[in-house]
Amino acid sequence: MNFSIKHCVLAAIFLLLVQYVHSANWNSVKAGNWNDATTWAENAVPAVTGNIGTVAINHNVTLNQNATVSTLEIFAGTLLTSGSSTLTVTNLIVKNGAILHHKSTEARKLAVTNFTVENGGYYKHEAKSHLVQGAVSDFPGSSTKIFDDQSTVEILEWGNSTLGNTTALAALPNPAAGWGNLILNVAAWTSGYKWNLNGSISLVKGDFTIKRTGPSRELTLFNTNSSNKSILIKGNLKVTTLAGSNVKVGFLNGGSGSLANPPTFTINIDGNIIVDAGTLYLTNLNGYSGLNFININLKGNLIQSGNGIIKQEKDVSVVVDLRLVGTTEQFIDIEDPLVTFYAGINIGTSSVNSNVTVIRDFIINNSPTTANAIIVNTGSTLKIQGTNKITGNIVLQLKSAASIIIEHPEGLEPVNGTTGAVRINGTTPGFPPIYPSESTNYSPSANYIFTGSSNQITGTGIPDNALGSITIDKPAGSEITLSKPLSITGIFDLKNGIVNTNATNLLTINSAGSLTGSFGN
Repeated sequence: MNFSIKHCVLAAIFLLLVQYVHSANWNSVKAGNWNDATTWAENAVPAVTGNIGTVAINHNVTLNQNATVSTLEIFAGTLLTSGSSTLTVTNLIVKNGAILHHKSTEARKLAVTNFTVENGGYYKHEAKSHLVQGAVSDFPGSSTKIFDDQSTVEILEWGNSTLGNTTALAALPNPAAGWGNLILNVAAWTSGYKWNLNGSISLVKGDFTIKRTGPSRELTLFNTNSSNKSILIKGNLKVTTLAGSNVKVGFLNGGSGSLANPPTFTINIDGNIIVDAGTLYLTNLNGYSGLNFININLKGNLIQSGNGIIKQEKDVSVVVDLRLVGTTEQFIDIEDPLVTFYAGINIGTSSVNSNVTVIRDFIINNSPTTANAIIVNTGSTLKIQGTNKITGNIVLQLKSAASIIIEHPEGLEPVNGTTGAVRINGTTPGFPPIYPSESTNYSPSANYIFTGSSNQITGTGIPDNALGSITIDKPAGSEITLSKPLSITGIFDLKNGIVNTNATNLLTINSAGSLTGSFGN
């Protein structure tokens, strides 16, 4: 009886072990080298030649011999390819929490037909190419490349600097179903080079992070000589390099575009633009003579901090439209006054009403002869939080039915004002040439909302005759004083607060206007 029970227990343990090792032909049971028999549950080394069926990796295993595998699944730990050993796989799958680190002496030593990285899986590409500039064929997955939304691929090596030097690296592959999280962190090159992806990346389903080290690096997403192209980044676009780096990331490469048929490049970002080190150029890195259009549709926040710089080089042949098109509140969070723009910032579009809040001083660092336009479109709202302000050689336009929320105690001033929430000067000198000259214009049909926590003045930037609305929504007992006479043909909405007038600066409600509010505070 005891003998039978003992055998039943042993049988049950055996069945559990079979489940644990994923029913593969070969299963790792501890960390070790591929050619060590004790690494495997079968207590034998997978054959050097011939197809050895299915292999399941559950621990840290280093490939140190040639192997040909039908299906290789990495369930846990890291499979490290190193040295000159060749691994040939028909189907390679990196599971949640597992890592494949390709660090062979040559990228082609890992020959994979169908390559999959599942959610939570991680692939590190750190193998040298057989070509100085690199090649798409260096990347595993000659037939299919599948990256789940929350998978991660990190490029640590591309090309081969030991073969010489190159001024241009090859583009990356463009998986049919896109990338998950993509990290570019190439650090092997010791001299300056350019990496033009030439539109090869069209979809990143997670974050797209540029994190490279070394001097004078330039990365561009598109080539100016190419046709219309676009990229969708469903997560964040991050430029976050290591200390001491001088990474330059631009949307366009230098060249000469066609004036007769200029291409349009569109960058759609569902998350944030985050720059905390290095430089992000919203246009090109190098001058050129052709005409190109860049549309940047940003649904998240525009964030710059630390040593990061956001710039847009002046180029009369580049038309850049940075559109803030989020359906929830967006923030402009610029830590340093290093932002240089030379084209349009649109808040909302004809089909998207956006709410954007400036939570630090937003300083446009332009030259006196050029200007940028910030346009608040119909139905959208710009809020300038607290005592923060927008300054620089720029134009601010509030379209009809657009809204501006002002918390600054000094209110809103017109162009060339030196106080208040907006301190701007300049008229766009028809820049770029296809844009008409624009000037600051606060539409009388816009909505002006004062919500400061302390006493305020309106400033003289509000329209003489408000066709839209003027809203006062301040803490109980807080005052706002008219800085000039104000005539209302639209709506004057006194929600909360006290409005002060005097004999000169009167509030007049015209026959077509209306006065609304609680009038009790």
